[in-house]
Amino acid sequence: METVHELFVHELHDIYNAEQRLLDVLATAEQSSHRSDLKRAFGRHRKQTQGHVQRLDKVFQSLGESAQGETCEGLEGLVREQKTTEEQGLSPELGDLNLGMSGIKIEHYEISAYESLIFLAQKMGHREAATLMRETLREEKETAQLLTELLKASKLEWRAGMKEEAPAPRRRRAA
Repeated sequence: METVHELFVHELHDIYNAEQRLLDVLATAEQSSHRSDLKRAFGRHRKQTQGHVQRLDKVFQSLGESAQGETCEGLEGLVREQKTTEEQGLSPELGDLNLGMSGIKIEHYEISAYESLIFLAQKMGHREAATLMRETLREEKETAQLLTELLKASKLEWRAGMKEEAPAPRRRRAA
């Protein structure tokens, strides 16, 4: 790679692969969720992700580049991490918490990718590309917020399994 344009296209291929891969990941998360609100959130975002792929197709078209993906190692790492935790034999409640937390991590990964791509698109004068990706960025941020709110509403014993905290030492007052 020798130019900003080549780096930009490389990063577009990376997020394109991530969005395509997420279609399967979100379908699995939707099926695996035990909570109906979490199922709906993953299903809704899967439909949005189809739109993200279509927008990226338009971005590639506007640049005269081919729409293809390179394996997105960042996303693959996050997916592996979620599956490794899942393999620990989690209860349904903890399984949903794990899915939700993984979803939030993935959303933040995508948010940072789109923010970087929008920055590059703006600097290079690719207005249409920047506009299309801003819409996707807005949806990614909404999904991250929704997942956070759903996890906050979980009826978990949040402090279960924690060790008792030692009381903080008292401070002497100055005379």
